[in-house]
Amino acid sequence: MVESGKKISELGKGLVVYPQMLHNIRMKPSGAARVDEGVPEGPGRIREGARQPRRILVRYSGTEPLLRIMAEGENLDEVEAIVKALGEKAKEESP
Repeated sequence: MVESGKKISELGKGLVVYPQMLHNIRMKPSGAARVDEGVPEGPGRIREGARQPRRILVRYSGTEPLLRIMAEGENLDEVEAIVKALGEKAKEESP
């Protein structure tokens, strides 16, 4: 705001908010580390014709025995499908 001299309402005009989904899976940091391999290509394989989501994040919690899977994109159905598919893969990979 200081640099541009614009109001916060003016700076936020181009901001687009996309649907987001977060899923936590109770598991220790082992085995599921491979769940995010190939994630950039993954969404296209998860559902035929799916658009690429804006963001996918798969990480272990630093404070709890949880794997956190988050996806954000233009279409909520696609976001949910991605999170579900990655969650299922994590459960398959876990010991």
